[in-house]
Amino acid sequence: MTNKIDDRGRQVGGDGAEVEEEYEIEPLEVPAAISVHDLAELMMTTPVEVIKEFMRNGHMFAINDVVEHDIVTKIAPAFGFEVLSL
Repeated sequence: MTNKIDDRGRQVGGDGAEVEEEYEIEPLEVPAAISVHDLAELMMTTPVEVIKEFMRNGHMFAINDVVEHDIVTKIAPAFGFEVLSL
């Protein structure tokens, strides 16, 4: 059975069920406040992807906005990270 990509960019199996990707959660040291741009750099992704994840979680930030540690903790698992305090 082959996997396909659905209209939202998620990988789905032949039966239409979403395929779980297995990845290891990595620790990420984040200061008490960090800009969206710097956070994206730490997580090795684009600021746009970070902003999209914030929006999915009910927060609206721009690339230069400063985000507090507790809010970063909510979105980091979506990128495969567990947030640690500095």
